[in-house]
Amino acid sequence: LREKDQILEGSNGQDAAAMVPNNGATGTEWKAIPAGKGYYYLTSRFMEEQGKVLDGKIGDTNAAVGSPFDSASSMVDCKAAGPSAQWKFIEH
Repeated sequence: LREKDQILEGSNGQDAAAMVPNNGATGTEWKAIPAGKGYYYLTSRFMEEQGKVLDGKIGDTNAAVGSPFDSASSMVDCKAAGPSAQWKFIEH
C-alpha cells in the first residue's frame, strides 16, 4: 500500500481512502484479518475498534451518483462488507 513517498490512509468511514505522505497517523497502519479462501479484510488501526474495513468498490463509471459504486475506496462495516472488501496478497 505504498507508492514512492506516499502510503494509503484509510478514511474516517465517510470519505474516500487516499494516498498521503507517510506521517505515522493511525489511519496509515494496516492489519490483515482472514476472510477465508486466501483473502483478507484490511483495517486501519484508526478504524479497527469501529469494525470498519477497506472496501475497494467496483468502480462502475456508469453508476448513479450516490450509489455504493460511484465512489473511490472507503472504509465500510466489516459485517456488511461484500467481495470488493476482500484482498489477496500476491508476490511479483
